[in-house]
Amino acid sequence: MADNATLSLLKAGYDLQESIRKEYKETRRDGSFSHRQNDLVSEWNARASGWHRATDEVLAASPVPSALSRFRNARGSAQVAAGENVKWSALDNLLRAKLEVLLQIHKETQEQTEKTIVFNIQHSVVGSVNLAPVLGNLEVSVRALHRSGQDDLARAIKDLVEKIPQSAELSPDERRNALELTNSLSEEMNKEPNRRAKATISAIVSGLDGLLARASQLATLWQTIQGFLR
Repeated sequence: MADNATLSLLKAGYDLQESIRKEYKETRRDGSFSHRQNDLVSEWNARASGWHRATDEVLAASPVPSALSRFRNARGSAQVAAGENVKWSALDNLLRAKLEVLLQIHKETQEQTEKTIVFNIQHSVVGSVNLAPVLGNLEVSVRALHRSGQDDLARAIKDLVEKIPQSAELSPDERRNALELTNSLSEEMNKEPNRRAKATISAIVSGLDGLLARASQLATLWQTIQGFLR
């Protein structure tokens, strides 16, 4: 998905900026920068250009209007802090400006993608088994998964949730139980990996296995979700 791609580019850009800053400071401190300046700046510019090209390729397909031109037109400040090298400052300022624009584009991409995370379920089906409250909670937790970068899992859960209320192989109570368990799973997966309760996830998985096993279409969608839990 586009938002995952821009997130990866943001991380790569910040890592690049931090790496160049570290090398600059180290060479200034050990006195080697003055006689290596041209080679160092040339190398840093080459690395930055590689990141620019990769970003251009992704933004060319971005759903955000004018994303590519906004990124290309970003210009760094001409300000140079006292005592700092002019060429390094120009590159650092340019990277900062590009990253600020890319961060905004990433936020806009997320907003556009979130608009598509709306469950497509007939109102008559929702009302007949009183699923509105749990579906509301699910929509919130699935969007949170998306914002955390787990977009594939969010989409897989959305696909399952849309099919559960329509399943003729489950009773009304079983449909509700399946949705409640799916919501609990989504909420658990929104936690940091080291804070997720393995015992809770195991119990949820066991419960959904029992409910969805005999509903062939639901079982297939559930297997896709399980692939993200391993």
